[in-house]
Amino acid sequence: MLAAIPYPPTEKTVDTTGQWVMALGTSAALAVALVLTISFAVRRREAWPIVILISAAFCSLMEAIYDNSFNLWFYTGPDFFTGYSGMGIHVPWWVPVTYVWVYGAQAVWLAHRIESGATRRDVSLYSVALWVVFTGFEMVGTNVGTYDYFGEHPYRVAGFPIWVSVANTGIVVVAAVAVTKLRHLLPGFRIWALLVLMPGAFGLATFAPSFMTIEVISHENPNTALMWISATGSMVLGATLCYLACLFVPQERPGVQPARSEGIEELVPDALALRTGG
Repeated sequence: MLAAIPYPPTEKTVDTTGQWVMALGTSAALAVALVLTISFAVRRREAWPIVILISAAFCSLMEAIYDNSFNLWFYTGPDFFTGYSGMGIHVPWWVPVTYVWVYGAQAVWLAHRIESGATRRDVSLYSVALWVVFTGFEMVGTNVGTYDYFGEHPYRVAGFPIWVSVANTGIVVVAAVAVTKLRHLLPGFRIWALLVLMPGAFGLATFAPSFMTIEVISHENPNTALMWISATGSMVLGATLCYLACLFVPQERPGVQPARSEGIEELVPDALALRTGG
């Protein structure tokens, strides 16, 4: 006999005002991101920023897979802003819009910062800022009546399970670091191979750290202790993934020599020089 699973709130309709808030807000953010990113690409005469934006839009087709795994449900109804549907999930059109600016444009900006001399500490601090942005964005979305994470979830703050934001942060960090390492190996038309990058980063950063929590919350009445332990572990794994990605980023800015400690290997030659009068 199959175990009972949490049932989405299919009877609830989308809040019209909340839907406009999300649609207009994400569209405005997209407009700014497109202007800045395309201007950057034209100024540098490089195609990779455009490829990453398109890759992020392509990645938005994974939203239904994410929703089914994390028990996310978009409210529908007569006034629903139809986008596409998959796996029983109806995704509004403003979600793909969000992917382009929140994943694609952010990855381009962070990749540029890394290539401009950002250190591991800089990327770590930016990761924290990303977590705040993702958490704040989803708190708005879940509280204006457009969607919800249904069923049992640990670490709920204002109705939103903040543990999922760690995985979302990893998408941008992994993609940005990968861009800095790969784009120089893909001259000319081969740069379009980066179209697979955002879906790849999404799959790695979202599902790899979260698989154990996804399995626990897939039950209608999951064990509370196990749910909290698994979510804590998922956040640790998500942070570890960001840490591993940051290892490819220089620890110091170019041209800055790290402070040297005077260890035994420095003291021994000095002592020998004193004894020989050197």
